[in-house]
Amino acid sequence: MAGRKSQERATEKEERAVAVPLTTKQEPYGQAMVAGNNQSDAFRALNPRQQRFILEYLVDLNGTRSAIAAGYSPKTARFIAAENLTKPNIQKFIKEAQDELARKTGITAEKVIAELAKIGFANMLDFIQISKDGDPFIDLSELTREQAAALSEATVEEYKEGKGDNARDVKRVKIKLHDKQVALVNLGKHLGMFTEKHEHSSLEAHPFSTTSPSGS
Repeated sequence: MAGRKSQERATEKEERAVAVPLTTKQEPYGQAMVAGNNQSDAFRALNPRQQRFILEYLVDLNGTRSAIAAGYSPKTARFIAAENLTKPNIQKFIKEAQDELARKTGITAEKVIAELAKIGFANMLDFIQISKDGDPFIDLSELTREQAAALSEATVEEYKEGKGDNARDVKRVKIKLHDKQVALVNLGKHLGMFTEKHEHSSLEAHPFSTTSPSGS
């Protein structure tokens, strides 16, 4: 116990001695926080490393990366991040900053959930039809704005197939959908359905393509 208290005092002393510039490479969010919310009592009460940790954390909510960027040792960054995020004064500022960002952008939890739902509950039959022979082909002629939210990419390739008199123009349409599972997991998290914690760094896309004669 005595050793831990001594280590904590040493850490606090080191933090006071190190002045970390209150800037972040991620624009414009970090700079906006510096220009605005760092004048609050909650922010001024923090030491320089904690201030930098918060500014970094608000960019991508990655505690370990934020701790390293704030100047903490990579060996202890994960522990420091978890410790920082349990401190009431740090929690207070993060909440204030997130509320302010939501107010300025008009982004609400309801909007985020609605957008995730468009991805999570998208169905392939929204984008394809089945021929009499049972072959699927892409049909976006009646695509709605809500259905389009599930698409991450749509490309069209035109080329000739065959030679001479047998050559024909072919148009190949290819679409990619955002990952349904990731969207559903994130929806479950927002709605408090899951207790396990999983990190997903990106939405992966799944391709689907068909070929059809040009103009068909």
